[in-house]
Amino acid sequence: MAIGLFDSGLGGLTVLKKLLQLFPNETFIYLGDTEGLPYGNKSPEVIIARSLKNAEFLLQKKIKLLIIACFTASVHAHQKLQESLPIPVISMLPDNIGEFFPTSHPKNIALLGTASTIQSGAIQKLIKLQLPSTQILPISCPLFVPFIEEGLLHHPALHQMAEHYLSPVAGVDAAFLACTHYPLISPIIQKVLGPNTEILDGVSQSIAKVKKALSLLNTSPSPQENRFYVTADPLRFQQVSSQFFGSTIKHVELL
Repeated sequence: MAIGLFDSGLGGLTVLKKLLQLFPNETFIYLGDTEGLPYGNKSPEVIIARSLKNAEFLLQKKIKLLIIACFTASVHAHQKLQESLPIPVISMLPDNIGEFFPTSHPKNIALLGTASTIQSGAIQKLIKLQLPSTQILPISCPLFVPFIEEGLLHHPALHQMAEHYLSPVAGVDAAFLACTHYPLISPIIQKVLGPNTEILDGVSQSIAKVKKALSLLNTSPSPQENRFYVTADPLRFQQVSSQFFGSTIKHVELL
C-alpha cells in the first residue's frame, strides 16, 4: 500500500523530496489540487471541503497513510480528516518547536505563512504553548505562492516582495516557514532577514511523525512507481516542478 500526500500545488513536493530520500522503498501518490490554488486566500469551509475531496480520491488509491503536505490545509482540515478517515493522518503542524532550540529559546520568531494560516492563529498558539516567553511576529506573505507556482523563483519582483514583507522584521532571531512552498525561496528569505536569523521549515518534525506512524502500522513496503495527479494544468505542473524536485516527473495525470 502507498502513502498519499496532497497540497494545493507544488509546495508539497518539498515534503515528498525528503520522504523519498528517507523511505526509498515506499510508494507515494501525490495530489496537487492546482484547480483550487492558492488555498491561502480561501475560507476555512472551502479548504476543508477541498481537503476532504482530495483525501477521498487518495483513499480510492488504497493508501495506508495520508500526509497533509500543506500548512493551510493542516490548520483548517487536519481535525476533520482525522475524524473522517480510517487511516492515520499526518499534518504539518509543529509538535514541539522548542526542539529547534535545545540550549536557549529565541527572544522572537517571525512566523511566515499564507493569509489564511496567519489569520487562523493556530500556529501562533502552538508556538506560545511551547515557547511562552518568545515574541511571535506573524507575517502574511500572500504573493509568494503564486510566484513559486509560476516557476518565477528568481524574478526580481519576488525579491522586492520579500523586502516588502520581511524587512520590518529583519534581524529576528528565527523565522518559521509555515508553508511548504517557502523552503524553495529560503535563500531569498535568509538574505532579507539577515545571516544571523535561523530559518526553520518545520518539515523535519512532520517526517518524524511519518516515521513513527509507519512503525505503528507495521506494514512491509511494496515498491512501485510513484504517481502524480493534479486537478488542473498537468503540463505546467510537470515543467515547473522540474526546477527544484531534483528529477523530472515523467507523467502527471489529470483528475
